[in-house]
Amino acid sequence: MNISLNETFEEETEEFALIVKLGSTDFEYDYDIPWETFAVCRIVVGYFNLATFAIIVPLYSYVISILITKCDYKTNTSYQIMVNISLMDILLSAQNLLSGYLVFRPDDYHSHVLHQATIVFSCMRMGFLQGGTLLSLLLAINRLMVVLNIRINRIVNSMFLVVTGIAWILQIPLPILLHYFNTAHIEYFFNLMGVMYGFNGPDFFLDFTGYIGPAFLGAAFCCYLGIVVAIITKKELYGSSYKISSLEIKLIIQAFLLSVPLALLILLGMIAHDAMFKHAWLFLSFNIVAAIIPANTMINYIIFNPVIRAHLFKILRKKEEVRKPTTVIQTITAQTAQSNKTLVTNTNGYFVRRSSERK
Repeated sequence: MNISLNETFEEETEEFALIVKLGSTDFEYDYDIPWETFAVCRIVVGYFNLATFAIIVPLYSYVISILITKCDYKTNTSYQIMVNISLMDILLSAQNLLSGYLVFRPDDYHSHVLHQATIVFSCMRMGFLQGGTLLSLLLAINRLMVVLNIRINRIVNSMFLVVTGIAWILQIPLPILLHYFNTAHIEYFFNLMGVMYGFNGPDFFLDFTGYIGPAFLGAAFCCYLGIVVAIITKKELYGSSYKISSLEIKLIIQAFLLSVPLALLILLGMIAHDAMFKHAWLFLSFNIVAAIIPANTMINYIIFNPVIRAHLFKILRKKEEVRKPTTVIQTITAQTAQSNKTLVTNTNGYFVRRSSERK
């Protein structure tokens, strides 16, 4: 007898809802992690996903607005790529929000609207492993060309735009179409028990979607290594007259921080998936690191981009000035035989003190 994927999900979530609400242990739990420990891990991950969304998305949205309005966005290809990467990160944070919500309300999952939303977000998370990593490679190529003084003309810029479009196709429509039109019998599912997104489909497609992301990130890291080689070559050619700039050093550091963590996370998810349900610390660490991937990119942009950093500091300084108004002393002296009065006010206009001495 064939059971549809939707029916399977509904049965699992209804049973799990009983566990959450009634504290029942009458549930087929086949993980090596003790149930009590696993339940605590789920709650920690759920709260962490909700918290990261609340913290990351507002700040990241402001960073995106700076990139678009304050930087040379229209004519600078690297800023355009950075904005697209940031938008994909925002979507990834939204997926974390849904994941965190379902930790505490698993009984809502079998509602039609939420069920379809979960399918769509699961597909987009799969797409992020290809689309987001492809844009990371594109950004690395762009920066390598800048260091090598390769002119980015209209043709090259058009190629960047085409690849950006391909990345968005990989991110959203392709996995969703593959799911709903059931091409090659590919199915995507959301694993409520694990607070993780999973994939169910042909092995060849699983290998492609799993390893293509690390491959893109590996190629991006090679581009950044190319920057190192270019710097060393210039140093050898020009000798002591060539000074390594702080910008070049920052590019090398940024290369490691942007490329390596996500690549290792994807590979760990594929290679050590079974081990995560045997060791609570590994399960917890993996999910927490996965939730802060958007924050990693955002922090890199803030640290290594002076324009973003300057505008953020400007906002902080304004808030500091509002919290600590400067005190202004205004003295009014009346040289009369009757009085000498002093008025003290602050910048917000409120009266502070009034003194009067009789002579």
